[in-house]
Amino acid sequence: MAPANTRPYVDSYLSAPMPKVLVLSANKSAFWAARPDDMDGARKQALTSCREKSGAECIVAMENNDLVLPAANDNANTASGGTR
Repeated sequence: MAPANTRPYVDSYLSAPMPKVLVLSANKSAFWAARPDDMDGARKQALTSCREKSGAECIVAMENNDLVLPAANDNANTASGGTR
């Protein structure tokens, strides 16, 4: 279960202007960045911040409001009857 203080963080990400990227660290920390005209810059900024602050490897979970986390997409595809 997510901590009680997670919701405001997620709300702030969802309300941020696009392009934006949300990344997760191996130790379950989340970081995000938004750049007005640069998805690659947002991705690099979020991953760098995540790695520096968490001390762990990080992966992209969302780009804009789309879930891109591989495991989540695999589960959604399986649940909807899709094939791989």
